[in-house]
Amino acid sequence: MKIIKYCKIKENRVTVNGEKVLETAEQPGSSKQFKEIYTSLGISYPKFYKMDMLSKLAFLASEYLLMDMRDKLSETETAIILSNRHSTLNVDKKYIESIDDENYFPNPAHFVYTLPNVMIGEISIRNDLKGETLFVQVPSFSGEILKQYLDSMKFKNVICGFVEYSDENNFEAMLTFIERDEKNGIMEISEELDRSYNNF
Repeated sequence: MKIIKYCKIKENRVTVNGEKVLETAEQPGSSKQFKEIYTSLGISYPKFYKMDMLSKLAFLASEYLLMDMRDKLSETETAIILSNRHSTLNVDKKYIESIDDENYFPNPAHFVYTLPNVMIGEISIRNDLKGETLFVQVPSFSGEILKQYLDSMKFKNVICGFVEYSDENNFEAMLTFIERDEKNGIMEISEELDRSYNNF
């Protein structure tokens, strides 16, 4: 396996292959910042505004990642594996707050996003992907852990990475586009993932 491209969103920057492509002016981790990044893409996808913050972050990173890679996507042979530490903690809190002992009425708009694989679903729907998918909750980003799961999956290529959003002060996305590569001498994929994650 070999990383073809990677994208990272953290603090006020968007980087692609380690190079800064956007520096935002809005408060990092805020809805306004995510809208600023969305606007920079020059796309029209109204469903973006209905997503929770975790799904928005995953969507934005995937858009930058796949900007010039969509011709490589395969409906059934492109897989997605994402990980994070806090699952859907941000929207879980909002969902719990919508449940009142005196006026019990859970918010269905929040409930939809209490499953972490929904962010994978948003990427799949946007790109018409129906390959294998997996979400893994991990203590922190780990190329070795992701490699273990990659080794068990079937794919021609895969969108793989770490998307975390617990609040405005704790968010980041790092997505990679990985292809099968049978050539000898390439860096071990777990090391390559770690290198990409740390190159920001």
